[in-house]
Amino acid sequence: MEFIVLTSRLEKQLEREKAILKAAVEVTKALNGDGVSKIKGNVDGTRVYMREKGKKTLIYEDSDKTCSWKEVYYNLLSSVQAYQISRLRKLADSLALIKR
Repeated sequence: MEFIVLTSRLEKQLEREKAILKAAVEVTKALNGDGVSKIKGNVDGTRVYMREKGKKTLIYEDSDKTCSWKEVYYNLLSSVQAYQISRLRKLADSLALIKR
């Protein structure tokens, strides 16, 4: 699992970027992830994607630009956990269909 932090080329929000990057790095450590990449793009706000097995999923969009890095950390962690639970449910549903 890898996290990709997509930041704006136009907006200069270095403190926000630092807070979000720190949160992504800490989540990566907590989950034994593969790393964090930072990419500049044509976006209006910072976003965090999770890439796993070639699939990229948006897990955080920085709409509340006032929260601390710890709040971003908990938001990222919660999103990853929700995504994994959703995947497990889909797998369980698939296995239930096979057994029928």
